[in-house]
Amino acid sequence: MAVRRGDTAGAAAQLARLREFGPEVTELAPVPAAWLELVLAHAQGEHLAATALLTGPGRHLPSLRPLHLAEPGAAAWFVRFSRTAGNPEPGQAALRTAELLAAANPDIPSLQTAALHARALFECDPDGLTRAAAEHTDAWAAACAASDLRTLLGERGSSAAGRGRTWLVREHAGRYAVVDAAPEQARADAAAAGWEELGGTERTIAALVADGLTNGEVAGAVHLSPHTVNYHLRRIYAKLGIHSRVELARLALSAPRRMLSP
Repeated sequence: MAVRRGDTAGAAAQLARLREFGPEVTELAPVPAAWLELVLAHAQGEHLAATALLTGPGRHLPSLRPLHLAEPGAAAWFVRFSRTAGNPEPGQAALRTAELLAAANPDIPSLQTAALHARALFECDPDGLTRAAAEHTDAWAAACAASDLRTLLGERGSSAAGRGRTWLVREHAGRYAVVDAAPEQARADAAAAGWEELGGTERTIAALVADGLTNGEVAGAVHLSPHTVNYHLRRIYAKLGIHSRVELARLALSAPRRMLSP
């Protein structure tokens, strides 16, 4: 939480407390300390120190299962780190570990979402990131998934603007490919026109559904029946040229705020 707030001094104090719990307390005691030391170094902009940790005492962290069991956002963090550091190995190792854990534990939703988040970030998949942001039960991991989605959509938008009809997409950690953006741009243009056609009630319902509310919850919020909400939702889909709540959430994240106001 301190790292998320930008309180690096508070995070450093917590790290000092963690280091007081040695292996004589539990053999896993060094894990959270090593993890926080890595996250803190990166948050402070000490990228060389973070890289040194991953090639030295923390080299096993990306594939350490106890870490991934305790931290639902760890796998995605390593993928993100690999992208900024230009070194694909930590991200690939973390993704492999997260997916192995998810496959071995199909009844643990947090592991499934952690693997989904890491894979979606690795493949630059906005639909997967939208699902991860909605399905993470860990607040930090959910916030990171939403941030990853905004970053990806921003990168695609700026790349498309700079190149005309193309954008940059990461094929894997640290590697980019130029992709034709014409189909996506056409859909974005159609969606923008669709937002303008939505009425006040439709915009309210669209915003609530995009925030993850069920039809029943939306009905209670707007004082309509679930049947009426479903009717409005079908009209919203038709106007925006989409077919699912995931697509609606993705469009809402990139839509101008005025288009989501009744």
